[in-house]
Amino acid sequence: MTFEGLSEETIRAFEEAFPDILGPNDEQPVVSEPPVTNHSIEEIIQLAQSVEISCQITTEVDEEKIAKIKSFLQRLSVVYEEQFNTMLDYDHLNSPNIVPTSVVEYVKSHGLNKARFTITDTVGINEMFALVGRERLLQDDPNGIYVVFNLPKPASVFWQKSEYRTKNTAINWGSYYDGTIDLIREAISGHAYEDIFQRGDLEFDRLNPNKDHFPNYYYYVYKVEEAR
Repeated sequence: MTFEGLSEETIRAFEEAFPDILGPNDEQPVVSEPPVTNHSIEEIIQLAQSVEISCQITTEVDEEKIAKIKSFLQRLSVVYEEQFNTMLDYDHLNSPNIVPTSVVEYVKSHGLNKARFTITDTVGINEMFALVGRERLLQDDPNGIYVVFNLPKPASVFWQKSEYRTKNTAINWGSYYDGTIDLIREAISGHAYEDIFQRGDLEFDRLNPNKDHFPNYYYYVYKVEEAR
């Protein structure tokens, strides 16, 4: 890091005020990303066992593949909820009049802080696409397995809104969306957090195009394959 045009006295005062942002010999800034989770792998595995993942299967499918998908989604759900709660608790602490205790308790007790995943087959995914008028997305693989991701309610409706007001309170659902959606994208793409989520050989192919989201039906729809 250089300080061209600054006096030595100013540089020294800056270093004393902000010691953590300068690296060895004041040459490189120290950039530290917050951990994606404060849980250990063992804690995530234990918490994941109690996470319910909706499984709507009516045809004969590969049960081992379903089990791998479910395990991955359970772990992802644990960390998603943790991140959401961290944001919610922060807003409550800093703006208790806007996000009072009653709102925090309601959100948590009604599952409005949880990612919603559904595992389904070709019959189920085609029923959903037909219901919402997305016939162009209909699938023809009789052995296909699909994952539908939905944002928590009411974030699934108000994810683009900065505020959703109820009487004198306001939940900034847009900020909760912004603060958690990258976790979903990066975990499912396999670009990050493999040690935490153990995606393994699962490959997720997104079916719905950009900007095609249908509140309370789907935000993302994936066909899931095993790498060969």
